[in-house]
Amino acid sequence: MPSAVPPLLAMPLVVLLLFFCVRRVVLLVAALAIPRDAAPVPPAALPGLTILVPAHDECTIVPRLLSSLDAVEYPRDRFSIVLISDGSSDGTAAVFERWAQGRPWARVLVLESRLGKARALNQARDLCRTDVVAVCDADLELRPETFCRLAAAFGDPSLGAAAAMLHPANAGESAVAAYAALESWVHQLITSAGKDRLDMNPPTFGAAAYRRAALEQVGWFPPVADGEDVAVTTALTRAGWRTRFIATAVVDNRVASTLHEYWQQHIRWFRGSLQLPFHDVSRRVVSLGRRFELGMLTASYSDRLVFVAAAAFASINRAAFVLAGAYVGIRALEIFAAVVKAGAGRHAPAYLLSAAVFFLLDVAASAAAVALHLAHRPRRWTRVAERP
Repeated sequence: MPSAVPPLLAMPLVVLLLFFCVRRVVLLVAALAIPRDAAPVPPAALPGLTILVPAHDECTIVPRLLSSLDAVEYPRDRFSIVLISDGSSDGTAAVFERWAQGRPWARVLVLESRLGKARALNQARDLCRTDVVAVCDADLELRPETFCRLAAAFGDPSLGAAAAMLHPANAGESAVAAYAALESWVHQLITSAGKDRLDMNPPTFGAAAYRRAALEQVGWFPPVADGEDVAVTTALTRAGWRTRFIATAVVDNRVASTLHEYWQQHIRWFRGSLQLPFHDVSRRVVSLGRRFELGMLTASYSDRLVFVAAAAFASINRAAFVLAGAYVGIRALEIFAAVVKAGAGRHAPAYLLSAAVFFLLDVAASAAAVALHLAHRPRRWTRVAERP
């Protein structure tokens, strides 16, 4: 009888892993389908747009973003910028104020003490009078057409938010950067693209546009310690709004390139998802798919842990062995598809190798995030550093 205990323990893991495998296959197939791109909109028909740029102690980073803001292709009579210094002590506010001089469409909001990104954005609420409000992290670099392509999606009156594609600009910087870029591609070009194709409300991240009426309905950005973009996606979905991922609206982004950066960033992201309530899903959500994926935001990294736990039973449980192998195969297909969609198909073998090498680091960081969350340890924020 005691020998039956391990197989019994394995069954819940087998069921969970089967669930994760099926979900990944569905999203992969959907991501490979023809995307639902928004129709181009003439410049004269674009909605009014306000871009919010929150920053805390990023005076050495923001000049690149500010330079790209000058190149934004958007009608100047319907375009404004609010630069928010969130309790900065390194001269960020001064950089913002110097840049805003001579640019009547730009304003600077200086907060004396640090409030955190969500609360800092909410402080700019009264400065937004346009139909669409965009948020752009200070460490990004815009492409000229990014916001035209995001704003074009708001011709759909049911759309509450549209997320841009964060392109890993430093994927070749190190082995860690290659794996971080690979994660970014899979998450966006497979998972988010699949959700978008199936109308399952992909989450927004560092560069996104929001319908101001939708933000007003949900009380703007939930004042969470981290992950305000995912939290506001959750709020908009519960209120019945749609969200979209616009792969053609590209923003250049630096990914983690050292083990320390990757470890701290991964833990912060996973802990941010863990603070979202898994069970509290409004009945006003239109589609069952949206309701399902809303719950999955909390479990975003959990499949790695389930895979490792199930694989531990592979030698004594045939189902665990088969599903562990299937999971590896599905992940390999995801990686190959994402790399090809990102235009780096000729480097696919190298990216597959990086996944094999760094996957255990990914698992370890996920486990550490769960442990720190359960222990109620304070969160740490690590900036992705610039390299010479």
